[in-house]
Amino acid sequence: MYSRFVNGKGVIICLYVDDMLIFGTDLEQVQMTKKLLSKNFNMKDLGEADVILGIKILRKENRLMLTQSHYIKKILKSFDSFNCLLVSTPLKAVGRLSRHTSSPGKERLDAINRVFKYLKKTIDYSLEYIGDPSVLESYTDASWINDQEDYASMRGWIFTFGGGAVSWGSKKQSCLTESTMAKEFVTLASCCKEAEWLRDLLINIPLWPKPMLPVFVHCDSQSTLSRANNQVYNGSEAAFYELKGLALKHSEKPRYRPKASLNRLAQSGLNEQEEGYA
Repeated sequence: MYSRFVNGKGVIICLYVDDMLIFGTDLEQVQMTKKLLSKNFNMKDLGEADVILGIKILRKENRLMLTQSHYIKKILKSFDSFNCLLVSTPLKAVGRLSRHTSSPGKERLDAINRVFKYLKKTIDYSLEYIGDPSVLESYTDASWINDQEDYASMRGWIFTFGGGAVSWGSKKQSCLTESTMAKEFVTLASCCKEAEWLRDLLINIPLWPKPMLPVFVHCDSQSTLSRANNQVYNGSEAAFYELKGLALKHSEKPRYRPKASLNRLAQSGLNEQEEGYA
C-alpha cells in the first residue's frame, strides 16, 4: 500500500504484483495519479474497479459486495458439473483436500465432486460491507485434538470490519498442548499477531481517524483470558506462556464471548442445521 497526501487531498494505491487499485479523495486526484504512472510505466486503465485478483466487486446502494460467482461458474462448466445436485456442506474443503494433492484417488475425487455441489449451492454467496461498524473485531476458537494421527488441535480466527469478514485463518497448531486452556492461549496469541498487523495497516492510512479505536479480540475461554490478562506465568510451562504471551502484551481489549458465535466457523465445518451461520 502506497499513499500521497498534500493539504488533505491525495490517493492511496493498493498494489499486488501488476494489479492495482487507486483510491482518491476526489476524481481529479485519481486521474492525476493515473497520468503520472502511465508516463513511467506501461499500464492499462480498466476504469472503475470490476474484477481484481479473481474477485468481482459489486456495488448496491451504500454497500459493497465481493463475490467469486463468475469464477465458480467457469470451474463448474469446465468440469461439466454446472447441473450437479446441491449440498449444504462441506465448509473446510481446502484444508482437508489440499493434504492429499500428492496422492489423489477415487475417494478424493468423490470429495472434490461434493465440493462442486457445495459451490453450486452457494454460488451467489458474497462478502458484504456496509461501512458500519467501523471497528476492527476478531473472534478466536480452537478445537481439542482434531486429528487422531498426530493429536494436533485446530486453531482459527476471523476478523470483521464494516459489517463483513476482512481476514481469517484456520490451521493446525504447530505445537502440542496439554489442556484446552493452553490450546486456546496459543490461538489467542496467533490472533493478536494478526490484529497488530491489521491495526498497523489502518494506522498507516492517512485519512484514518486518530487515535485509532481498540481492536476487540473475542475469546470463548474465560480461563484463557484470565491467564492472558494476568501475564504472570509460573511452573514448568512458564517459558511457553511467556513466549506466547509476548503477542498479547500489546493487544487491546480481549473479551469473553460464548461458544455459540462467529468464531465457531474458524475451526469447525458446518452441518446442515447450522448453515444459517454462513
